[in-house]
Amino acid sequence: MGDKYVPNEREIAFHEAGHTVTGYLFYRVQSVSIVPAELEGRSTHGLTDLVIPDEMFLGGADKEDKFIEYLKIIICLLSGKYFQKTVLGFDDMAGAIDDIEYLSLYLYDDNDNFYKPLWSVANAIVAEFCSDAIIISMVNIIAEEILHKKVLNEKEIKKLLNAVSIDFVTLLAKIKENHYLPFCDAMTLLLTNSKN
Repeated sequence: MGDKYVPNEREIAFHEAGHTVTGYLFYRVQSVSIVPAELEGRSTHGLTDLVIPDEMFLGGADKEDKFIEYLKIIICLLSGKYFQKTVLGFDDMAGAIDDIEYLSLYLYDDNDNFYKPLWSVANAIVAEFCSDAIIISMVNIIAEEILHKKVLNEKEIKKLLNAVSIDFVTLLAKIKENHYLPFCDAMTLLLTNSKN
């Protein structure tokens, strides 16, 4: 058995930058950091402190709103892995245990069965969203700054990303047009299967 791969700081920076940019666009990011091994007694890792409002997961939200929230959360969770792969050619989830655990809340039914249609749709959405040239430039800006400073707070993240002009409404409309109905179909099946 070979040694477990440990990502380097550049890989970690791009992974966390992916979470940070999508988190910033959809929700709120309080901070992002590279945590050196000596601080927590494990390998160097990253941490993006994303604030997701609870109200969408309470009883009041309608079905369409919940689907949109699921979509945004899945994009935020998958975007770290996507940028590691796209920008650096690194495609390994070993360093993303927390991402996998959170994704399992949305991609497995109540019997722990992996729900492949939803995974496929989610990956297609993430690939399209994260291949946008402006999104990539935002990720590069954040990754380089994380490498330099090791920690960025909410104010620093906003200052860096507010300087980039993005037609976010058009980008989301394009994604909704291309992927929203398959996503809703997949999510409806998942919710139906979960109740059986």
